[in-house]
Amino acid sequence: MGDTCYSCTYFELYERKSSYSDDCYCEWYRTYYHPGSEACTHYRSRTYIVSAICEILELGNDNEELKLFRELRNNMEKTESYKPYLDEYDKVGPYIANKLVNDNDKKLCKKIYDNKLKPIAKMIKEKNYMKAAINYENLSIMLALEFGVDLVNVDKMENSYCKKKNRKKA
Repeated sequence: MGDTCYSCTYFELYERKSSYSDDCYCEWYRTYYHPGSEACTHYRSRTYIVSAICEILELGNDNEELKLFRELRNNMEKTESYKPYLDEYDKVGPYIANKLVNDNDKKLCKKIYDNKLKPIAKMIKEKNYMKAAINYENLSIMLALEFGVDLVNVDKMENSYCKKKNRKKA
């Protein structure tokens, strides 16, 4: 099974069509879809940092590393012990991704891609999810510190990447 609307950043899981419906709101199409629907061409996974770097480097939405990070995310979502990390990443990741996209520093992104993301992708490919998750968390913390993210008050941060993700539509 391929990617579904459920794991797309445009998909608002908590904005239901009605209290009796499973359908959730898609910010891209501005209508409601079932979470299990096959993802469209505007699909953006909740791999914020990797997605932003791939976007900046023009690697496409289906390159091998991005697919592997989606696999890691999907694997982590199935494990209760990863939930606190994912919850924090869903707050910090969009902020970092937004900074990366706004800075559009291809040299920095290429360095991160080659020196950090590719080795982590190799760990994922080898099914070493725990090691990959730890390394990705370390990368996320490093980037958060680089971009001045207040990790203590992360709950108060605005999810700017998700709210501004329609920036290319106009």
